[in-house]
Amino acid sequence: MAHRNAVVKNLPAVETLGAVTHICTDKTGTLTENKMKLVKVYTEKMKIEEDLFQSSLPDEVKRTMILCNDATRKMGDPTEIALIDWADDRDIGELRHKYQRLYEIPFTSESKRMTTAHHFGGKYLIVTKGTSEIILGLCNREFIGKNVVEPLTEVRKKEILKTVENFASDGLRVLAIAERTIDSLPDKDEEIEKDLTFLGLVCLKDPLREEAKKAVEECRKAGIRPVMITGYHQVTAYSIATELGFPEGEIITSADMNEMTDEKLTDVIEDISIFARINPLDKLRIVEAFQKKGEIVAMTGDGVNDAPALKKSDIGVSMGKIGTEVAKEASDMVLMDDNFATLVHAVFQGRIIYENMRKFIVYLLSCNIAEVLVMFISIISGYPPPLLPLQLLWLNLVTDSFPALAIGMEPGEKTVINKPPRRKNEPILTKYHYGIITQSIAITMVTLGAFFIAIRRVPLQEARTIAYFTLVLSELFRSFTARSFETSIFKLKVFSNKFLTYSTALMILLLLTSIYLTPFAKLFGNVRPTATEFTYIILLSIIPSIVSEIAKIIRPQD
Repeated sequence: MAHRNAVVKNLPAVETLGAVTHICTDKTGTLTENKMKLVKVYTEKMKIEEDLFQSSLPDEVKRTMILCNDATRKMGDPTEIALIDWADDRDIGELRHKYQRLYEIPFTSESKRMTTAHHFGGKYLIVTKGTSEIILGLCNREFIGKNVVEPLTEVRKKEILKTVENFASDGLRVLAIAERTIDSLPDKDEEIEKDLTFLGLVCLKDPLREEAKKAVEECRKAGIRPVMITGYHQVTAYSIATELGFPEGEIITSADMNEMTDEKLTDVIEDISIFARINPLDKLRIVEAFQKKGEIVAMTGDGVNDAPALKKSDIGVSMGKIGTEVAKEASDMVLMDDNFATLVHAVFQGRIIYENMRKFIVYLLSCNIAEVLVMFISIISGYPPPLLPLQLLWLNLVTDSFPALAIGMEPGEKTVINKPPRRKNEPILTKYHYGIITQSIAITMVTLGAFFIAIRRVPLQEARTIAYFTLVLSELFRSFTARSFETSIFKLKVFSNKFLTYSTALMILLLLTSIYLTPFAKLFGNVRPTATEFTYIILLSIIPSIVSEIAKIIRPQD
């Protein structure tokens, strides 16, 4: 998983990954490339496309985009970089030197805006940027042209917001910019951010990740519901979600959530696919609402305010590139490439690992129960023990263990994508895995059959060798059919698990060593079987594998 950019910090989380029913994901950087590009600027007089930014942008608009900005063209927040990427480094430096910054009100997820104050001759220039609804609420005038300003009426505000929706429907992120000139700096921030002049809208495009749409589709096939949580406008979020193939559902904002009780949110949560204009602190309520419905939730996050939701979710997933240390510390897993597709792959890998645990347990139990039955039935039937203690010890420590470990390294079946998540609190072994009994009986019967036939014809030591040989080979052959509960070994490709192939070859070598090399044969009490005995040992050893393959065909699916 680490090789695929999913670093698991909390190992039990791998088990939980396989049961995830909902993935609540951020949009920026996870579903998109987080490579913002400024594509349009809208003012009262015109809509300016990207190829005209340098020549056609009003000076006031240029000034605000450069001054209310902490980035350089090569370093900083992707949104802020996009706002100045069209300008020359020299022009940026000269403008920031001319209008030296005196004060800053930083962006927060609650305020949804950033404001800075600068020297402006003998006065002070206030410039701000943020979400359209917030900035328009702080404005009472609108910039029309050079040195021309008109009152900003409620009717005009509605027109602007309609324009915002039109841009957002194209999947664009829309920010509003504004300014104000004052004689002196007030003591309170709220006094600075008022009576602003609306300058225009800036529209940015963040390309979708190529692999994101396929990952969303795989989620839906696997019975996992992807949910988008973003600070973007609800129309933008809906446009992007539709393009990616998110399930249909309601869209709600933090403002809507504020009017809901926790009980009401829990009642409607299953019908919501998009949370837009969301305050990061509301993520915690979203997680809790899903969990009250009995869902297993994976939640992504990168900021300090995301930490409570990451900690509360069943799987907290932080971003390796843009995530804060607080978010990483609170998470169970870190995505080193900040990619939604990586998270989906990790969920599927969690399913594979859990299924491999089941296969490992079923294989070992079927083998060990068979060994117990072989000894028990033989003794109560009046026969001597078919295996010596050293042979049993060798079986358990070496012959059983390495193939079982190799089964745990199975790459996984393609059908894992098409299955729904396992139920919460589902035991690791269900009635679907009662094949343990069938396999244990099959291995027991062929081993005892070989022993009972041999003991009537050859000395006890040779009969034990035949029983030992048959038991080991039947378990080794059985390990190949144990790779899947449903799929035939021939469809899986017999030797596609190289770990199992190598471990089986090694175990057969050790088996032959314990029988055909004299020092080891004496140690284990073995006698070389004849060619005829060797033939029926092979034939009997294959029977449990055949039984396993037949059981896959006739057994009802879970």
